Amino acid sequence: MSVQNLPNLKIVTQTQVDLLYFNSVVAQVFSQPSIYASIPSDVQCVNQNGSYLFGYYSPANPETQKAWYLALQSSTTQTIQDSNNLIAQVPEGAPKGSDLITILNTLITDCHSIQALIPPLETL
Repeated sequence: MSVQNLPNLKIVTQTQVDLLYFNSVVAQVFSQPSIYASIPSDVQCVNQNGSYLFGYYSPANPETQKAWYLALQSSTTQTIQDSNNLIAQVPEGAPKGSDLITILNTLITDCHSIQALIPPLETL
C-alpha cells in the first residue's frame, strides 16, 4: 500500500475527539490535570503523525513513509493504553463520568480504525 493509494484518508487519520470538549468534561471529573494530561498530547500526536504521513503539511515522501507508519502505529497504541487507563480511574457516579467514558471510547475506536489502515511494516 502506498501513499498514492490512500488519497482520501485525511478524515480517517484524524481522531474525532474535540479537545476543547474533552478538557471541559474531564475537568469536571478530575481535579488534577496530571491525571489526564497524556490524552490531549496523544490526540495531537496521532493527528500530527497521520497528517505528515498523508502529506497534509507537505508532499508525502515515500522515503519516510515507513517511519511515519511506525510513528502512527506507536501513537495510536499509546493513545489506546492511556485512554483505557483513564477509563479505569473514572469514579463511579462521577458527574460527567459517563460523558468522559464515551469520549474516550470514541477515541479508542478511532485509533483502532486508524490502525486498520496501517499496512504490515515489512511490506513497506
